[in-house]
Amino acid sequence: MVILADSGSTKISWKFIAGGFVHSLETVGFNAVFSDDKQLLSLLETQVKPNTSSVKEIHFFGAGVIPGTPAEKLRRVLSTVWPGASIMLDSDIVIAAKALHGHKRGIACILGTGSNSCLWNGFGIEATFNGGGYLLGDEGSGNWIGRTLLSDFVKDLLPAELKEDFISEYGLDYPTLVKEVYSRDSAAGYLSSFAMFATRWKEHPYISSMVKSGFDLFLSRNVLRYRQCTELEVGFVGSVASVFRTQLLESCHQAGLKVGKIIRYPVDELVSLYI
Repeated sequence: MVILADSGSTKISWKFIAGGFVHSLETVGFNAVFSDDKQLLSLLETQVKPNTSSVKEIHFFGAGVIPGTPAEKLRRVLSTVWPGASIMLDSDIVIAAKALHGHKRGIACILGTGSNSCLWNGFGIEATFNGGGYLLGDEGSGNWIGRTLLSDFVKDLLPAELKEDFISEYGLDYPTLVKEVYSRDSAAGYLSSFAMFATRWKEHPYISSMVKSGFDLFLSRNVLRYRQCTELEVGFVGSVASVFRTQLLESCHQAGLKVGKIIRYPVDELVSLYI
């Protein structure tokens, strides 16, 4: 059996491939930098391992999978659950690039819970700008949308109909909101959860304009900094890119970019390589 995993901070998409058949599973997410490896071990043992047998290879693409301690922590946990399996680790931007461009040169972008990008040469990453995470970057992502929405709620900048629905939905006031944001171990997950509210109101002028401004920021601070960015095809993966496709295309058009694929789940594009 081959295990193929695409892990974001919000969820992990698992593919179990054996004998030409594919079984799919979704679990809560894991970020190799911020998440607790004990929680991952428990998740693997209780939810993932029961779906496996005779695992020979594990291909794990994940948020926060960078050289050094985060990657080694992840490798240690995976090898504990499946001893003897060959383990290949890489970042989530690599699976995005492979799904979007294959062996062609292009720019690959993630717009999901977080955001990231790279210049892909067809076989590896040629250049990239650090994502920065939910405090220092993640422009245009679910985190950014949630953070902006909450900031406008705190400052009483939401249109009346959105404010009324927001209070009805979440029952939050200023003291409660501040406590929730600043006392949580996973503020990033909490912030990104409010992107669902924006999704419900995505046709509203306030939401549409706010999301587009996030995309404009993402493009200017990331994509437009790559050499030949207006000549290469730019592709996007992730829930935010998929849901707010209209605003994303508008931002890209205004920036003079050539848009290729916009896909929600990159792992689906790669399954055929492992069957």
